[in-house]
Amino acid sequence: MGRANPDILRSLGYQIRSQMEKLQADHGCWFGDLSGMCAIASFYLFRLLKKNGYKPAFAINEGHAFVVCGGYVVDVTATQFDQKRRVVVRLLSNIDSNKHSFWQIDEKHYSEAMIQKALSSWPSDQKPNFVKQLSRKRA
Repeated sequence: MGRANPDILRSLGYQIRSQMEKLQADHGCWFGDLSGMCAIASFYLFRLLKKNGYKPAFAINEGHAFVVCGGYVVDVTATQFDQKRRVVVRLLSNIDSNKHSFWQIDEKHYSEAMIQKALSSWPSDQKPNFVKQLSRKRA
């Protein structure tokens, strides 16, 4: 796939960001800057992008998760790193991984099963399945 439209990526990112902010406000399990939610938010963004015809990659490193799509990094929880924008969309080729180590890519995954496997050692409240657990507790 060629380069994606950054405005569309940003718009989809804001949809997920808004959902994550509501989840955080409703449950208080994470911080207001969404730290601790990067894998959850990125997982749902990954799903939304796939649903909209994109071929995203779920990217992780030692302490952060985000999405790469159409030549861009899309990060809906970068506020935890003092980024001013609620949703960051940056050309992957313009990222200096030494300066922005939280966007270093150690692994990329293209399926939900592989994402779940890659996150197996992460804390349970930082995994996508934690959202389902919260939903069941409320019901």
